[in-house]
Amino acid sequence: MKNRLFKEIILKTKELQRLGKKALLDADQLSGFLGEAVASHLIIEKLEDDTYVPAPPRAESIDGSSDRGTYSVKYFSWLSKSASKIFLHKSLNFDWLVIIMSNTNYVVPRNKFTTVSQTGIATQDRIDSGIIYLTKGGKNELSIAGSDINMAILDKHYNLPNTSFLNELLYTKSVEVTPKQLEILDLI
Repeated sequence: MKNRLFKEIILKTKELQRLGKKALLDADQLSGFLGEAVASHLIIEKLEDDTYVPAPPRAESIDGSSDRGTYSVKYFSWLSKSASKIFLHKSLNFDWLVIIMSNTNYVVPRNKFTTVSQTGIATQDRIDSGIIYLTKGGKNELSIAGSDINMAILDKHYNLPNTSFLNELLYTKSVEVTPKQLEILDLI
């Protein structure tokens, strides 16, 4: 039941984005909201974490929790190695970081992040270790750079493919919610 609601939110948010773009509005304002709905759907369906509950709005560092721990969700648009970063609160107060991208997603355990410099470690060894180096991101922030090494680490160790539902949305031009789609969601 809960996952059905997240699917409906995803469909309707995609429709709002489409309408916003048509009206020349900044539809990217909905990306964070969409990212949280997608993450909720993936956590429940792909990670099979039925106890997941989203956190109240503005909860520091936490976007949800379950019997398996706390989750922080980040929507990430990779533009370039130098300009693309994922910003995290410096407390790193979560057990799992869920990174939502347009065509793939990642789930990274908290213990796989470090602020200890990785200089001098061979590139392949860094990739094989699965450890992601965090840099200073701002006053109270750390960041994950969208570097080739970090993307290779994410791809090798933490990739969480989209569900069939999300892939259908990605590769279908029309995302209007039809009565038939809602009927199918009721059956799931």
